[in-house]
Amino acid sequence: MPNGKTPGLSLSRAFGDHCVKDFGLVSEPDVTRRNISSRDQFVILATDGVWDVISNQEAVQVVSLTPDREESAKRLVECAGRAWRYKKKGIAMDDISAICLFFHPSPSQQIDPQLISSQADMMKAL
Repeated sequence: MPNGKTPGLSLSRAFGDHCVKDFGLVSEPDVTRRNISSRDQFVILATDGVWDVISNQEAVQVVSLTPDREESAKRLVECAGRAWRYKKKGIAMDDISAICLFFHPSPSQQIDPQLISSQADMMKAL
């Protein structure tokens, strides 16, 4: 805001910064509610710097195709950084952050029920 003693753009989205709402910047998040089913695999929480250059489907592909789940958010951020440099040439890169939350254990983390049963039998024998 010209000639004003108010926050700059980098602070304008902070909660409670209502002085810039007349300029189209709001602190209210977009919220969607969804019931999670057994078919849902994960959720991606990411900043607008990711969503400005990566579609929902692209993000799902990146996360789904990353062999190590612990690397999925990092890989998504790296892909968004590359996409930003390609799609938004000359524009300062927005913040790019992501978290991937998985709802089910990965196949490599599945525990064999027979293994549990045999370990329980061994414990009984002791």
